[in-house]
Amino acid sequence: MSETLDRPEVADEVVPAQPVSAVAEYTKTALALAELRQRLAGKVYALQTVAGDKEARADRLELVKLRSSLESKRKELKAPALERSRLIDAEAKRIEGEILALEGPIDKQIKADEARREEERAARAAAEAARVDALRKRIEYLRGIAPRAAGKPAAEVAAKIAMVEGITIGPDFAEFQSEAQDVHAQVLEQLRDMHAATVAQESEAARVKAESERLARVDHFGRKLMELRSLSVGMGSRSAAAIRVALDTLRTLAIDAEGWAEFAPQAEEARTAVLAELSQMLEAAETREAIAAQQAHEAQRLAAQKAEQDRVAAEQRAAELKRQQEDDARLAEADRAATEFAARVMAAAESDRLESMAAFNRIHLVNAEDVDTEGQGSQQVLKAEPSTAEATDRDAPADASPLVGAMGAGQAAAAAPVVECGHAPSAFAEDIAALSAEARASRFPSQPKMEPSWWVRFYALADRMGGVA
Repeated sequence: MSETLDRPEVADEVVPAQPVSAVAEYTKTALALAELRQRLAGKVYALQTVAGDKEARADRLELVKLRSSLESKRKELKAPALERSRLIDAEAKRIEGEILALEGPIDKQIKADEARREEERAARAAAEAARVDALRKRIEYLRGIAPRAAGKPAAEVAAKIAMVEGITIGPDFAEFQSEAQDVHAQVLEQLRDMHAATVAQESEAARVKAESERLARVDHFGRKLMELRSLSVGMGSRSAAAIRVALDTLRTLAIDAEGWAEFAPQAEEARTAVLAELSQMLEAAETREAIAAQQAHEAQRLAAQKAEQDRVAAEQRAAELKRQQEDDARLAEADRAATEFAARVMAAAESDRLESMAAFNRIHLVNAEDVDTEGQGSQQVLKAEPSTAEATDRDAPADASPLVGAMGAGQAAAAAPVVECGHAPSAFAEDIAALSAEARASRFPSQPKMEPSWWVRFYALADRMGGVA
């Protein structure tokens, strides 16, 4: 027992009322618990101190020990009770088994009879439900005849009417006889209305179909007639052979009542008209092709003629070109030779002129002071130098002669003494000098391009000089 329970009582303490337990054996434990409750309830420990921590642990241990002693006492007190309880249960079970042994056969008989009665009741309920369901199905089948006949041909609707009229609504419908009779009458009425409407619809449909077929036939043969009439369309520009093929095809085309029905006369009339048109087109095509053939032949002839003319013209152009090239070559050669000859002639003329002037100066050299020629300006003594613009006085008249002065209108250049030289006769010196002066006065003196008149004079001079030579 705990230390608290062993503590002696103090006479002067106020002792509270002793707690009492419903189990007498637990009274001592209850007293110890009351004392601990009084001492420990609400107590706060200073656990942050060693003494406080030790005190709290001691009080907890005391409570644990009290709880453990209570559990031990419980087990001690309950052990005999548990054995008694097991004995009570075992004996009750044994006695119950003997009772069930007697009760079982009786209960089995009772439950078997109850099951029989339940099966009979269920069988009667099932038979009743089946009877009612069968009658309901008959009525529903009768009710659904009209909806199922909707959209059917009039013959099928009439068959449904006959079938419904053959159904007899008798006592076999039991409590549903009245309902079945009402449904029977309603279905007959619906079927008769449906039959009348179907007959009208089928009659209208037949009329519409017949009209549609008639229009289709009219459209079909109308298109065939249009095709037949259009066989000549565009054939006017085709060849005669193609038109003959079309004529042969059209003549062999079968037009009869089997293929054309009531449109056969129109088809025959259309064929006759098309045959006439094609015949006219054939005649025109043959004429056109004959003309085209003639034109083609003429075109070939003209083409051949033109080709020959072109060939001859080409040969002539080639010959003319060749001749022109040869003439150009000859002219070029003549120009080259003439240029060389002119150069030699002008060089000889210049040499003759210089030699003549030198001889003149030697023979007639006089003092410039004794020379007084009336009507003339001062004139320099001619020197044997090249004939340039600076070699003569610019005041000398253009028609002055170095020998006799100014020449009269009728004075010939040959009046001057003829000085023979080793090149060309001095009689041609004046003409050569004139031609040379014109050449030097040209735009390009080193390579002069002279006018045709100059060359005429030049070739004439050359011929004259050649004759003298």
